[in-house]
Order: sequence, then structure tokens, then C-alpha cells
Amino acid sequence: MNSRIVAAIAAIIIVVTAAVFFLGQRERALVYGEYVSEQQFLAQEQPAVQFAEFVEKRVIDELTRRLDIDTSDESVQAFMRRETPDLVSIEKTHSDQKGVKTTADALQAVLDGEMTPEEAYTAYELEAVIELESWKVMANNDANQVVIDTMHQFANAAIPEIQQMSTESMRPIFLNRTIREAICRLPDQEIQIRERIARQLNNAGGPPREVERASDAYECAMQANNYILDELKENVQTRNPELLDYVRNIRLLDHVLMQRAAD
Repeated sequence: MNSRIVAAIAAIIIVVTAAVFFLGQRERALVYGEYVSEQQFLAQEQPAVQFAEFVEKRVIDELTRRLDIDTSDESVQAFMRRETPDLVSIEKTHSDQKGVKTTADALQAVLDGEMTPEEAYTAYELEAVIELESWKVMANNDANQVVIDTMHQFANAAIPEIQQMSTESMRPIFLNRTIREAICRLPDQEIQIRERIARQLNNAGGPPREVERASDAYECAMQANNYILDELKENVQTRNPELLDYVRNIRLLDHVLMQRAAD
């Protein structure tokens, strides 16, 4: 075969291969060096939300590793004991279970037509559990067997099972708070925070200590936002317009401060 024909065929193959590769890459997002099919998110009802959840898991994994954050159940529970002690209190859990059982029994009486909501409120002594107006709303909207059965499941559950559920429900809050605080403790981040606070204090003529603490919290939140945004810009790439807005759904970010900064 003529060498020119061979060269031409080889060139065509290279072009076609490159085109296929390029088109394939366009349909994939790059997340921390890994190409991910965008179709799995585009097939969902809210593509940007689904993509944000995927990205956030990767960001959390990376930052907890880099910042040496302990994500064990014990660490989450220690956080709960500081911030929400009722969630790890056995006495409070028993009390909640008792209150939920009483409320479920009252709802059952209403559902079965044995009592009106007002009669059930008095008969089951619900004043210690729930306010009358809130009870009326519940009795009118939630008096169905599924809700009642779910409440009984909680009332009858073992304490360790409930505490594990509480731990998992608090884990996202723990991660958000712990990661942001760890970012602010990084030496270079802390220097920037202190410098901005010092400028603010000088300009304000020495405000009270309470104002300084508020400024400290605000500057930490802003610094953490900037750090996480830089992390996303560096490690997440997508060209798809339906996914580009994913940042608005990243829960690690303080979106209230971002909106204020934009205004």
C-alpha cells in the first residue's frame, strides 16, 4: 500500500479517536482527578443538587483527611454532649419516648373516632407534652395509621438505636462546624483573619469585646467560605449548564454570608 495512503489513514484514525475522546470527556465532570459521568446526575429531577451532594462527599473526605479531623461516632457524640446534650441524655430520651407514646395513643383515639381532639388532649393529659393549638394541628393533619405506627416504633425503640439515629442526624452539622473551625486554625488562614480583625478594630476605635468576638466569628466564616470555594474551583470541573450551579447547594458554605457579600 502506498505510504501516503497509509499516512492518510493513520491521520484519519488519530483525528477520529481524538474526537471520540474529546466528546466523551465533554460528557464527564472532573472531580478530584476522577472523571465522572454527568448523565447519572442529569437523569435526576434536580441535577445540580445531586451533583452537589456527590461533590460535597468528596470535599468532606478530602478536607477531613487534610485537616486531620476525627469523624468517628465518639467524636460526633462528644460534639453533641457540648452542643445538644439532650440528644445524648438517657433520661431525656426516656421522657421523649413516654411523651411520644402518649401522643400516639391520643392520635389513635382521634383516628378511631372515640374522641375529638379537644377531648383527647384532656383525657391523655397532653398539656405536659404539647401546646393545645399545636396538638389541634397535629390531630387534624397527622391522625393516620402510618404516623401513629412510626411514633410507636420510636417509643418502643432501644436507647442505643435512638442514640445512633441522633448521631447520624447530627453528623452533617458536626462536619460543617468542625471543618470550618479547622480551616480557620490553619496558620496562613488565621493570620489573614487576625489582620482583617485588627484593621476593623482600628477603624472602629476599639469596640467592646463582644463586637470583637462577633467580628472574629464573621471573619472565620468568610475565610472558610473562601477556602472551600477555592477548593471547588481547583478540583471540580464541569461544562454542563445544568450542573454549573451546583455550588449553591454545597452545605459546607455559609450561603447567607455569600449573599451579603454579593449585595
